[in-house]
Amino acid sequence: MLSAILQEKKLAEMRGDIDSDGYYYITLIVDGGWCMRSYGHGYNASSGVSVLISMSTQKVVFIGIRNKVCLICSAIANRRMERKDHMCWENWSAPSIAMESDAVVEGLLYLENVHLIRCTRLVRDGDANTIAKCKERVP
Repeated sequence: MLSAILQEKKLAEMRGDIDSDGYYYITLIVDGGWCMRSYGHGYNASSGVSVLISMSTQKVVFIGIRNKVCLICSAIANRRMERKDHMCWENWSAPSIAMESDAVVEGLLYLENVHLIRCTRLVRDGDANTIAKCKERVP
C-alpha cells in the first residue's frame, strides 16, 4: 500500500494537483463490506472492512478493519483456553452499521495526516451515512 501511495503522490505531482500547503489532491474509490449482509434489517455483523482505492492507479491505498470479537479472548472467557498473551483484533464496540463509515474516515485522516494526501473526490456506493461521516469528521 505504501508503494501505491507513493505512486499516487507522484502522479498528483505530475498533474499539478498540489496545493500551496503541500497537500496532494487525489480521487478515491471507497467501499466497505460486512461478514454478513442484512438487506434492510439485522445489522449485527461481527466484522467489517473498508477499502480506499486510488482512481489513478486502481491500487489499494488503505484498508480499515473493524472487529467486535476476538476468538482467543472469547475462548479464554468461555474457559476453552487458558489466558495467554496474544494480538487481540477486537477493536470495535459501536453498532455494526457504523463500521464502514468509521473505517473510511480513518483512512482519509491517515492519508492526510501521514502522507499529506487529501481526497477531493470520492467515488462510492449509495451509502449516505458514509459520506455524511466523512463531511462531519474530515476537514
